[in-house]
Amino acid sequence: MLIEILEWLYGYDKWIETEATIESTAVVLFSGSLTHHRDNWCDHVIRWTDRSGERHRATFIAGELSPFFQSVEGTTFTIRFNPVHPEEYYHRALLRRDIRRTAMFAIFVLVVTLPVTCLLLFTHSPSK
Repeated sequence: MLIEILEWLYGYDKWIETEATIESTAVVLFSGSLTHHRDNWCDHVIRWTDRSGERHRATFIAGELSPFFQSVEGTTFTIRFNPVHPEEYYHRALLRRDIRRTAMFAIFVLVVTLPVTCLLLFTHSPSK
């Protein structure tokens, strides 16, 4: 339900539907220096054609949990592109990824800042 509301708010539901093709893909190993955690990512280049016949290209990164992670060159899927700026595209799975990232960041900020804020509030003695 949230995704449909966001699509409506951003106007993605009015963008033009078309087929995109994965043009190239490369697996990238990301190593976090703070956590010493390794993740595999897949860097994809996609292409699509707008209604006037002009071709557009864009890139996106898919993590191991993404439905696009194991996609190979030549894979097609449906996207929506902006009729005013056809180089802008939208795919629901990529919006979901961005929502998850934002939620995880918000949770992290709350987990880190809430205890510190409480500590400061409850240990601060009122000035006389």
